[in-house]
Amino acid sequence: MFPYFQKEVQEVSILAIHDIFSISSSSSNFHIIEKTHSTATAVYQENYSLKSMITCCIPGSLLSSSITSAKLEILSDDRSKLVILQFLSGDPLIVSSFITDFSNRLNSYIQCPTDNSYFFSKSFRSESNAYITHQRKASQNLPSVPSIDIHKIIASGEYKYNTRIIEIIDSLQENISDKIFNIIDTHVDSIYKDIQLHFPLMTATSHYCKSIIEKFIYTKLYPSILAFYIKNCENVDNKFQARKSKLANFQDHELLSILQVSEKYLLRENTCPYIDARKVLGKFSRLKTPLDKVNCLIATVACMKSCVVEYWKGNTEIQAMDDELPILMFLLLTCELPTPSAELEILRLYVADRLENEKRIIVNFQSATSYLAIYFAY
Repeated sequence: MFPYFQKEVQEVSILAIHDIFSISSSSSNFHIIEKTHSTATAVYQENYSLKSMITCCIPGSLLSSSITSAKLEILSDDRSKLVILQFLSGDPLIVSSFITDFSNRLNSYIQCPTDNSYFFSKSFRSESNAYITHQRKASQNLPSVPSIDIHKIIASGEYKYNTRIIEIIDSLQENISDKIFNIIDTHVDSIYKDIQLHFPLMTATSHYCKSIIEKFIYTKLYPSILAFYIKNCENVDNKFQARKSKLANFQDHELLSILQVSEKYLLRENTCPYIDARKVLGKFSRLKTPLDKVNCLIATVACMKSCVVEYWKGNTEIQAMDDELPILMFLLLTCELPTPSAELEILRLYVADRLENEKRIIVNFQSATSYLAIYFAY
């Protein structure tokens, strides 16, 4: 089980959470490499390449990375904030230590928000290390619930969850609409809460158990969802494929120039530019769940950026959206994507407003697809 922390807070500002994350990162020898209003990514400071630093956030099933990293997410509404700090890659023990340090500092701040001196102090770090050592020893004697158990629970007829899920799938297949994603979320929460009552130890792995339940449902239901959105997005997808056919005979660098990619991003000395990103995006259509497809897009963008960094040996990187979109168009045209508009619309609705960074990436791919299909002229 990978290290994971989440806590709902009310009287703590987003700025304060980021401050605590920054202090904890510095104290735990982590370096923050990416930060938005509601997210931040930190990597353990050791010898690593620029490429590994960029690709550390890619899901492990798509690329492997030896770098140790963790990600902070802050999900907020009018009443409260959900703070999530989770393992991304590398050494789970190092991330576990970092997460424990962060959670202790956050709890200290919540208990006494007007006196911040303690959670900044060296003595806090010393006590935190002692606490971590104690927790590691104690955790060795705790039973764990590996992900395979939740698979067995929902797939086995013994617990009747499989029958329940099949009934849900059967009912939804006949009623596909834009509301289906919220309906599935509701069913996943309901099934998980029911499982919790019978298997209390699942509480420790709630993040992973919910993902497994969701994946189980979407694996069965996704073909029907896709068929529905293929009809809705047929016009754009047909135009996209027509445009792709017209541009199919151009060589890679010719195509990049036609798409008006900036000179420094043409990577002229590479015989097959952006090959790593193309390999990752090439898996997109074969994936069977929205979450896997979202992760594929994240991995594609990370690889795209790392290709530029590697080519220019760290002296240049993609920064502006105007530079990124033409390259996304190139990737879309050079990969086998039968119905990109339909699939991207599914992902946009699936993510909704839950994941800010992921939504931005999906919308960028949608913009690139629509521009090629409707506005691009050659």
